[in-house]
Amino acid sequence: MKNLKQEEERYLRAYGSGAVSLDAFTSVSEGLKVNRDLLEKRLAELRKQRDTASQIRLSLDEICLRAKKVIKGLNFNEKRAIIEVVLDRVVANQKEAVIKGYIPLVEENYQDVKLWSSSRNCGDAECGKVNAV
Repeated sequence: MKNLKQEEERYLRAYGSGAVSLDAFTSVSEGLKVNRDLLEKRLAELRKQRDTASQIRLSLDEICLRAKKVIKGLNFNEKRAIIEVVLDRVVANQKEAVIKGYIPLVEENYQDVKLWSSSRNCGDAECGKVNAV
């Protein structure tokens, strides 16, 4: 946006000094206006996406807090039953453990779920080392 504004000012100065004709100045100005409008529209879309992502993050944080409270109140057998439903397979050796599973979803909530991970590697553990969190 800043570059477009500077370019527009350069053409205005060039037109003012007589180096560029009115037709050329009008043509360039219209092109710059179109580019500026497109950039402003894209910026508005990105801001909207950022706001939506923030709302989703708040919702997920709230869900996690509620889940922690519920899980805290469960006994061992209830916790084990949840693990059996969620985990599909665990393969481990002396260096690593690979845990595969899924979280079953209710069909009416599918539209709210995005199938991506924002940060899989949290950086708490290093390869071959044990770090307490």
